[in-house]
Amino acid sequence: MRPIQDSGNMSVRPLSDELFHEANFDALPSQSSIYGVTSLCNIPHLSNKILVALAKGRIFACEYHKPANPNYDVLGVNREVTFTYIPADCHIISIDNFSCAARGLIVGVTFCKELNENFFNVYCNYGDDVPSGQEWNLDNVAQNCRSFNLTFTPYQLTHCKVLCPQGEEQTGGDTAQVREQRTVFILLGSDRSFHVYAQNEVEFVEEPTKKYFCELDSITKQPIFLEMKNISDMRRLSIAGYECGSLSMFLVDSFNNSITASWTIEHDSPIVQCQLFANNRESSEGVEHNVVVVSAREEAMIYRNLLASGFSNPLVLSGSSKYDCVTCCAVADVNYDGIKEVLIGTFGQRLLAYSSQADRQPYTQQQPMWTRNMAHPVLSIKFMDMTGDSIEDMAVISSKGVHIFQSDLVMLLKMCKSKIIHKNVDDRFDKSE
Repeated sequence: MRPIQDSGNMSVRPLSDELFHEANFDALPSQSSIYGVTSLCNIPHLSNKILVALAKGRIFACEYHKPANPNYDVLGVNREVTFTYIPADCHIISIDNFSCAARGLIVGVTFCKELNENFFNVYCNYGDDVPSGQEWNLDNVAQNCRSFNLTFTPYQLTHCKVLCPQGEEQTGGDTAQVREQRTVFILLGSDRSFHVYAQNEVEFVEEPTKKYFCELDSITKQPIFLEMKNISDMRRLSIAGYECGSLSMFLVDSFNNSITASWTIEHDSPIVQCQLFANNRESSEGVEHNVVVVSAREEAMIYRNLLASGFSNPLVLSGSSKYDCVTCCAVADVNYDGIKEVLIGTFGQRLLAYSSQADRQPYTQQQPMWTRNMAHPVLSIKFMDMTGDSIEDMAVISSKGVHIFQSDLVMLLKMCKSKIIHKNVDDRFDKSE
């Protein structure tokens, strides 16, 4: 057993749950899942919104606006979006989206029917005669479908931008590989495989995994969560969590599609979610990359400075496993102090907030900065500007609906004034030296 240090939250700014207040709750007719939520952000002609896929074959678009009546915080406009070729009696498992210049908005949905029939539907504008702007129209996109009949049970659906081989070209007598960036869907399956779906000139097709992701080609364990991040033009970090509790990480040369380094560690319960993030601390590798790892029946952890330390420098998020199964996580600077906070959601109806800044000793225990009781089990947490005021809101998707938490503007104003005062004092002190 490794020695455990208690950080005591030293040198960490106090953070209270009073910084957020619940501005809106919209009930949904049935429950979603940990794979059933995706954000539509920064898409042309669309306000920011969340798509929530329900277990009983329905998909809702949830968006929020500042109302004209000052007595209300936000006005929720939640409506069902009818996606063609999704039967009413099916069970939706996962949903994801991305956008590209050629086809606009692209949405992927996986679902299962009775008799163990499983499908993956990709929605986008496949034709060339789409009126300008309609390629971003969600209702229009939902009517154009390419369906794949699956021979496995689908799990998480995600996407990644990757360099794809496009042949060779002659430059000054030398032959050079030509690659272009392309975003592809990656679907995790019960057949212990990662399935890649990419666009050609006409439609989406399934492609060999090894063609795009060498690190995912020879997996022997059951994957249930995948996190990927391009940390530079030529390097990618890939982290895969497995049902058995294993966690694998790969540093990949994305131009040559080759593994530069890899790490593995064992947890005692299934890996539910991972989220990569960078903080302001510089390391010998440049920006320091970290990952939050959520396993079902253990304390959540932050593995710090991944490129230098691999999995050898974890920060334990103490108390995160006290409230039934840990279901999700999110990372954001919720109090705008330049330090990332980690939010943990549990099936035991709790939200917990932790600072990512702590003692650098491995296996330090970080105590929660605050906890909040929720009325229902938490399935997903998203941070995004839902109302167009340039301040991020916290959307919490529970088993009963969507909760929107907004920052307390008075507290934010006080914090901004305090930061300005401290900066002016620091500037004067520097000049005096």
